[in-house]
Amino acid sequence: MEKIFDNKYLTFELDSAKSIFMYTWKPTSENLTAEELISEGQRCLQAVFQHNVRSIISNDVDFRYPMSPELQVEMNKSILSVLNQSKVKKFAHIFSKEFIAQLSVEQFFDENKNKSYEDKYFSNFEDAVEWCNA
Repeated sequence: MEKIFDNKYLTFELDSAKSIFMYTWKPTSENLTAEELISEGQRCLQAVFQHNVRSIISNDVDFRYPMSPELQVEMNKSILSVLNQSKVKKFAHIFSKEFIAQLSVEQFFDENKNKSYEDKYFSNFEDAVEWCNA
């Protein structure tokens, strides 16, 4: 994986050969505002389309922002509905250590009723990569 972006909340990595894009949340995610979360989600989406990947790995181990149900709905409209139009076929999620944040992440992704990809939850990076490559 090659690092292609880094800021105070996220790191993006890309494996062009395997068509995998990974974003990793940092512990500073607990300081996000709702607007910043939407903006960071859109940044991820832009990278997915720019690099035309088939798989995404969301490393949520250090994601610490509990999304309200209202924010989940807004994120679904502005992010996931657009992701459904991409070439992504697999979306692997690596669990957050923070229970409430993890629960809100799962609820958010489960709300995408028209998803065009498979998604699955993992406890480690290696299993997520293996599944994406299968």
